[in-house]
Amino acid sequence: MIEMGGEGEFVYFNFGQNGFVQEIIDEVLAANPNVKATSLPASYDGESFTKESIAEMVKKNPEIKAIWSTEKQGDIFWAMADLEDVKQIPLFLCDARLDGMSAWKKWLESDPNFKCFATIQPGSTDYEGVYAALFYLSGSSFNSQALGGKWGNTLLYDYPIITSENLDEWMGKIDSLEEGDYGSYRLPAMTPEEIQARWFEK
Repeated sequence: MIEMGGEGEFVYFNFGQNGFVQEIIDEVLAANPNVKATSLPASYDGESFTKESIAEMVKKNPEIKAIWSTEKQGDIFWAMADLEDVKQIPLFLCDARLDGMSAWKKWLESDPNFKCFATIQPGSTDYEGVYAALFYLSGSSFNSQALGGKWGNTLLYDYPIITSENLDEWMGKIDSLEEGDYGSYRLPAMTPEEIQARWFEK
């Protein structure tokens, strides 16, 4: 929303109509009343978009400033990459995968002004959650600064953001990341010592 300047046309796809994701979207949109949002159908069992349908939508609706989806970011990327004679390409997310990042880098070589973003997600929340529970049950107190969310009881993570400006830096750090589902990179699990230092009072 910041990159959109807090206004303009925004199209999004919430696969499976995920209620948790929709709540977050609604909160963000409520804080940006000048953004006109359109939710388009996206399901895991047939009804979805294709690279071709995304390209056609952008051609017919040049006022779209951003496209966001919970899935199939690669199809959006290649739809945008293959577009011709479009005055302004909408903002969208890139994939934190080797092939996606390599294609992103290649695009930047031909267009240094190209903007894209990707997040690197934590990869071992179940493992880390077990240690957090162990420390808590052993008498450690949570650091209030490490809690957030709607009810203030969710452990916070740092989600590194890859941008066009720091893409080369992150491509140089690939060996320090883990490869998760479908080749997406994720953060390695924190050690027990890191978990205690980050989430609990000293």
